[in-house]
Amino acid sequence: MNGGAGTWSGDVLVVGAGPAGLAVAAECARRGLTVLLVDENQRPGGQITRRRFLDRPSGSGPDVEPSVPEGVSFRSGTVCHGFRDGRQAVLTSGHELWRTRTRAVVIATGAAEKVLPVPGWTLPGVMTAGAAQTFLKGSGFLPYRRVLVAGSGPLLLAVASQLISAGVRVVGVAEATRPGARQWRDALRTLAAPGLLAQGAGYTVRLARAGVRVRTGTGIARIEGDGRVTGARLRRLRRDWSFAGTPEEHVACDAVLLSHGFSSAADLAAQGGADIEWDAQRQTWRPVRDVGFRTSVPWIRAVGDCAGVGGAQRAELEGRLAGMLLAAELTGRPAGSGRIRSLRRRLDRLETFRRGMDRLFRPGLGAASWPEPETQVCRCQESTRAEVDRAMDNGVADLHALKLWTRAGMGPCQGRICAPVLSTLLAARGHEPARLPPPSIRYPVRPLPIAALCRSAAPEGGQR
Repeated sequence: MNGGAGTWSGDVLVVGAGPAGLAVAAECARRGLTVLLVDENQRPGGQITRRRFLDRPSGSGPDVEPSVPEGVSFRSGTVCHGFRDGRQAVLTSGHELWRTRTRAVVIATGAAEKVLPVPGWTLPGVMTAGAAQTFLKGSGFLPYRRVLVAGSGPLLLAVASQLISAGVRVVGVAEATRPGARQWRDALRTLAAPGLLAQGAGYTVRLARAGVRVRTGTGIARIEGDGRVTGARLRRLRRDWSFAGTPEEHVACDAVLLSHGFSSAADLAAQGGADIEWDAQRQTWRPVRDVGFRTSVPWIRAVGDCAGVGGAQRAELEGRLAGMLLAAELTGRPAGSGRIRSLRRRLDRLETFRRGMDRLFRPGLGAASWPEPETQVCRCQESTRAEVDRAMDNGVADLHALKLWTRAGMGPCQGRICAPVLSTLLAARGHEPARLPPPSIRYPVRPLPIAALCRSAAPEGGQR
């Protein structure tokens, strides 16, 4: 560090070392800016590059592990807790607390997996599909033998395919969406990215060869077990994701992997003062940005999935473009207009693909009927569906008021997990998220270790 003990001073701080963050850092460093790149993980690259024990699908990218760009300072295992005293970022690495003073901050924190609660989802043996994928990538196995994958979105097929390759028996895939004529028209948009479409087709072929049944228009009515998962009850869904009047089907399994898409990790930008808005297309809150990826706070930019979930390729392209524009602004040297136009054209094609995918797997408001009164909707505070319903019966009509009435969203995750669920429940009561105040995010956005605070408060040379 430079600028004194416990501080780092330079041009640009990039939070998140996934595809978007790496690209931003590379472009800025290439143009002579001093760049600090931080990430909570030990290695750069983000979740998409964790392939130690998994086969890399053809066409999915290079076989080399991502590396830190030349000229970039990288701090792994580092958490950004938010901003204090203007544009000063507060970070911790283990028990060490330190701050940054930079001319610009780029937030590239990705997305959080979205799970809509069902009865039994707190049982041991229930994981998100993304968590199971991460476990599989890091260790090469999953400690379950009969796995049901359920939810909505292309991740279900990818995870199920990878489980089969690892020797895990997948007893079925339950996809909530059942495309109709309008959705199939939307599917034509996916032809804008044939490589990604071919990757999905490869997963489907692998599942078919393994005899795995993919049930469309199907949801989980209940996860069963006494102390651990022993099975699940499946039911047909209408197009709005409400349960149809059909009998339940019991599926025996020892694990259930749930995933209903992704929500942008917009909390850090919001705590920094940036305006956030409801993205109706992707059903998530995201920072408001201009064409240069600036938020409403001029010194904060947001790129990649944290500003609208679009996948790794789109995140990397946004990072490259944002890095070029930021470097041009800070150095006074214009970026190449030809390259900028080329990047924007490629982004437009991927956006066309993403619009098709978003509409194919758009969640229905009928999912608000899935939790029973005693079902927890906020696991941090153990707030139940019944408590949320009582609050809304008493006139509560936004996320902030729900937090005050039920404590939902007050836990360590500050609503990253339950805010999409609460938004769905509010929308089912007629309170459209786009018309509501956004979630309120306060410092620190991640739990701040007491040991780090004590060490930072100790006098120089004193006891620590």
